Amino acid sequence: MIGRMPPSGAGTASALWNLAYDAGYGAGPAAFGLVVNHTGYPAAFALTAVLMLAVVPLARREHACARGTAPRPGR
Repeated sequence: MIGRMPPSGAGTASALWNLAYDAGYGAGPAAFGLVVNHTGYPAAFALTAVLMLAVVPLARREHACARGTAPRPGR
């Protein structure tokens, strides 16, 4: 993310990256705790697995774009 920004936007990209990382680090366990209260641990872990599997294609595409091997849109 930061490497794709022009030098003038590197500070903004770094700040946004850190904000998202810290928010996820804080909110993730709290949200998981709320889910556990309503469903129990097995269902909460199963839901987490489903959510992680759902974003694998997006992560793979992002990784391919960063390497420059992703197909170009419209081709």
